[in-house]
Amino acid sequence: MLAKVSSDPTHPFSPFSKEASEIRNDAIAIFRKALEANQEKYPKGFEEILPEIFWLYQMSSVFYWLIDESENKKKSFKLVSLSIDLIFQLFKLSKLPFTKTILKKILEVYKLLLGI
Repeated sequence: MLAKVSSDPTHPFSPFSKEASEIRNDAIAIFRKALEANQEKYPKGFEEILPEIFWLYQMSSVFYWLIDESENKKKSFKLVSLSIDLIFQLFKLSKLPFTKTILKKILEVYKLLLGI
């Protein structure tokens, strides 16, 4: 039930609803502060969207955890562990010159999804 409600952006209890916008914005602000405190240089154009991308990552991890039927949620913990490692490897790769075209496409797709 919780997974169904949380994934419906029209339901007031969904983290994607209008009613949850203040809480959502506060959570995104926490990611923004953490990224700023890190003082890492991020790919051009990503500075503004990374906090929201991390929030979406968090939401997808929670959603997977909700539907995970493995013993003691082992699959959820494995998914987060592997994906966090992948994210940091991608950050390292993003500094290489040949990734600029790929990063521009990722940014373009993200903006299309948001309607920007």
